[in-house]
Amino acid sequence: GLVPTDGGYQVLQKELSQYWFARSGADKSWVFVEPLGAAPATAADRAAWQAHGSPAVVHVTAPKPFDLAVANPGKRFGNVIDPQHLFALGDSNVSQAQLDALPTDAAGLRAALLHRYRGGGGDMPTDRNEWLFLVAGSVLMDLPVSGAVRGAAYQVLAGLPNVRALGAVQDPRGRAGQAVATTQRQGDQGTFEVRLVFDPKTGAPLAREYRAVAPAGRRGTADEEDTEQPAVRDGA
Repeated sequence: GLVPTDGGYQVLQKELSQYWFARSGADKSWVFVEPLGAAPATAADRAAWQAHGSPAVVHVTAPKPFDLAVANPGKRFGNVIDPQHLFALGDSNVSQAQLDALPTDAAGLRAALLHRYRGGGGDMPTDRNEWLFLVAGSVLMDLPVSGAVRGAAYQVLAGLPNVRALGAVQDPRGRAGQAVATTQRQGDQGTFEVRLVFDPKTGAPLAREYRAVAPAGRRGTADEEDTEQPAVRDGA
């Protein structure tokens, strides 16, 4: 994410998360997290950083002050995870078997997702359509589902009001894709444009981006997430 510093410039902090899910109950599932370091976000930011003495550690001023090492990737670490309590649809956990059983038609998937809608709240939107955008987007971006389920999720998104096609875009890593977006109020964090970027040739998700429209609270800047395609199960 982009974070402002006391030198009047912004740095881009990156972190890579990888999830490995075991199909067999006898095997372990893992999450690996690797800090990728930080660097000035633009050429102008780099010039300001250099004018500030090119400090190896910068003081981030918002949304929460802390010291951040520049160009220091850090150590990769991993933890065993319980896949039965890792996946979520809405505010409840689901198993891989439940994901495998999701409907592959748009109407059926929409109904299955809305069956879990309890009014939202907390980290979830309270508006029904915004909630559905978030959860259907999670099916596309975060969960190991079949290509048929992903296809149905795209159709669910296409049928929502206030969802607009942005056409051809580049994701944060410079990859070409197509994007859809909506604008949402996210609790006390402000108003954000939420973009879902995907590869139009394969349907694979590329990135989810939160672009600040009226930021507030702890998320005073825009976030961008690279999304590698999750493990999927096609066919029997």
